[in-house]
Amino acid sequence: MKAIIVDDERRTRKFLGMAIDWRSLGITTVLEAADGEEAYRIIAEERPTIILTDMRMPNKDGVDLLRLLRELPYLHRTIVISGYEDYAFLKKTIEYGGFDYFIKPIDETEVYERLKDALRELERENEKTAALLGNARAMNERRLLLKDSLLTQIVDRSAAIPAGEAEELLGDEWRLWQGRFYSLCMCRIQERAGRIERAFSDRKDLLYFSIVNVAGELLDFPRRGTAFRYQSEEGVVVLLLFDARDEKALCGELARTMLRTFGIRIEIALSSRRLFPQGLAEAFEEAEEVRQSVNHLRPDPDGVYAEIAEPAGMLSLLQEERELRMILTGQSRSDIKRFLSELLSGCSQAASLTTRQIVWWEQELKWLQELYAGSGRSEEDKEAAGDQGLVYWDDTGAFSLERLAESLERRLLRLAGEIGRLQGRERKETIYEVRDYLKRHYAKPLMIKDVSAQFFMNSEYVARLFKQEFGIGIKEFVTELRMNHAKLLLGNPYLKVGEIAEKIGFADEKYFSKVFKRETGLTPQQFRKTDRPDGIDNERPSGAP
Repeated sequence: MKAIIVDDERRTRKFLGMAIDWRSLGITTVLEAADGEEAYRIIAEERPTIILTDMRMPNKDGVDLLRLLRELPYLHRTIVISGYEDYAFLKKTIEYGGFDYFIKPIDETEVYERLKDALRELERENEKTAALLGNARAMNERRLLLKDSLLTQIVDRSAAIPAGEAEELLGDEWRLWQGRFYSLCMCRIQERAGRIERAFSDRKDLLYFSIVNVAGELLDFPRRGTAFRYQSEEGVVVLLLFDARDEKALCGELARTMLRTFGIRIEIALSSRRLFPQGLAEAFEEAEEVRQSVNHLRPDPDGVYAEIAEPAGMLSLLQEERELRMILTGQSRSDIKRFLSELLSGCSQAASLTTRQIVWWEQELKWLQELYAGSGRSEEDKEAAGDQGLVYWDDTGAFSLERLAESLERRLLRLAGEIGRLQGRERKETIYEVRDYLKRHYAKPLMIKDVSAQFFMNSEYVARLFKQEFGIGIKEFVTELRMNHAKLLLGNPYLKVGEIAEKIGFADEKYFSKVFKRETGLTPQQFRKTDRPDGIDNERPSGAP
């Protein structure tokens, strides 16, 4: 703690500084000032806990100083030491919150005891304040959590209370009244970016609180809107901006403030304007569409996007599946690097690499994992493979093509290693080789007798052994492989149904559609309209180990 002695007489300052055992009171620094003006400047900078002041001094006197001290934003105690037994001074001391009043000459022992009393009183006041703040903080946290939960449920169309009650609660509790125009701003934070990991590794709640708090101060919440943490997905904070003239500019200022303050970049996608509280779910979906269409090769300087970009064709890891399979089987790092270099060069030539493209590659990697290495993986392998997706950002959270290439390379190398270990074990049993052959060639016309001939075995024996081992017939196994691949390809809007049929081994589009509907209950066109990447069945055929 600190104390300050304010007196125009130097000898009085020195006497009080030496005569009182400050360290026994827990005070390590004793400051001095010769008048009220100098004292207030030092007090504002140093924030001393104890203030000893004279009353008659040049410039600002003791009364002026007491008047100023009353406005200090922290707890302190002031004791007046004066050479004048003046009732007016005593009255002002009481009026402005002084703790005690001594007449010179002073008894240092008496002053010491009153200093102890002042510090004890401050400690009790601090404890009371801490308790009140703790209770207020806990109540505020519960209140904010309720707001986060309610708005998340409305966005997800899963609110547990009727719409009317939800709207009334938003207005009464958080002043989010109906009938105002708003824009929804989806803020994405890359939690695994290095700088965020180091600063908030075990305090992710503090990260989100900081973003919400900065947004609130900058954008004048709650008068001009609100912010909440979207609870259904990590790394998302949502802003609702009311009656804003230029939402993109405001969000740009928020992004720059986060970069200056915390050294991290956030990506913000905006929806069009709607009338609150209508269309929150649709506004969130629109913002997600904006985010998915972001072209990382042509980024906004602040990372703020307000329009859905024109769709561009997507590049597939499976465009040359045979080549990729051979590369993975060979486990050559240089071949994998060459394959990825050609892939990313295609993006550069098209001047397009969207978030949707990266998500598509993640889906394809999962499918390759299950197709080529699913049956032979240990639990450790499965846990390692089930990472949190591709990494495509730098230390601050900004997009990095170099990091994306490194992440793709790691995933393919890991997959190549798993394929190598799997093949080494499974080739001990011929029937497993048959199964691998089917996985590699299901996109071609297949006859059981031709498959059996590849392994110099009787077709009936192969069919029976396959059924016994895997609990599924060869024909059904191949059909499931083809249907899973078809579901994946149907997620690409640029492939025609006929092209998909041909890619998975059907010579006739109508026959493919018939089989697809028999297996899934939907026609290919109906399945495509559902537009759900989770419709892809990442599970292997039910009987395969």
